[in-house]
Amino acid sequence: MDAFNDALSGGCKGMDYLIRTNGGDPHCSVLLSSLLCDGLSTHDQERLLAGMRVKECQRGDVLYLEDDEVTEVLSVLSGLVKITKLGASGAVVLLRLAAHDGLLGAADLVSTGRHTATAEVLRSGLVLAWRASIFKSMVESRPALLLRILQTQADWLRELEERFHEMATDHVGPRVARQLVRLHEKMNPPSNDHVEIPISHEELAQMTGTNLYTISRLFAEWQGNGVVRARRQVVSVRDVEFLREIYECPKREI
Repeated sequence: MDAFNDALSGGCKGMDYLIRTNGGDPHCSVLLSSLLCDGLSTHDQERLLAGMRVKECQRGDVLYLEDDEVTEVLSVLSGLVKITKLGASGAVVLLRLAAHDGLLGAADLVSTGRHTATAEVLRSGLVLAWRASIFKSMVESRPALLLRILQTQADWLRELEERFHEMATDHVGPRVARQLVRLHEKMNPPSNDHVEIPISHEELAQMTGTNLYTISRLFAEWQGNGVVRARRQVVSVRDVEFLREIYECPKREI
């Protein structure tokens, strides 16, 4: 079964790869093992594969802008994508980082049909893409696919609730430590190994409701203890257990 041959519009640079289900392409195996396909029949999985393209994206590529019409639904295959929202004052809030299995645009498609935030590539990688009209027709006729969308949206909302609660009740040190642990886990390390997170001090401040000065001060202290190491647009978590202790036992905060 061939994939669609007409190119999909998008903000990614580089080449698009056609996926054919009979080609043994590893991307197909990744999709079939993803949460998106969980609970779908073989026929429905084949329909998803038939309409799928894999797009190569570079850091800085804008996948879509806030208030754009949803023209395609994306699932992150590799790399990292940041989702941001612009305030009336011009301030930017970093809502989430989407890594492997992160579904982008599906909830907006089935609600207003317009994106409620902006998606920009933080770490180069690949995204799976489906034309919006094809994806919506499948969602409307296949409750299992709609359930997958609701589950992924619920997971994201749960994290936003946790972060809102932390900003309302916790000091800045514990909540920054907690966010670094979340990002460490999102990188899916095999153990508590060192993990490099492609995020700047400013972006971390946007995620935790603080400012660049406070993040720089915290990192200066934590680097002195070997907990983290920061360089331009990258944070290396060296001691994730220490960070866990900071937010689990706030008195440990430096």
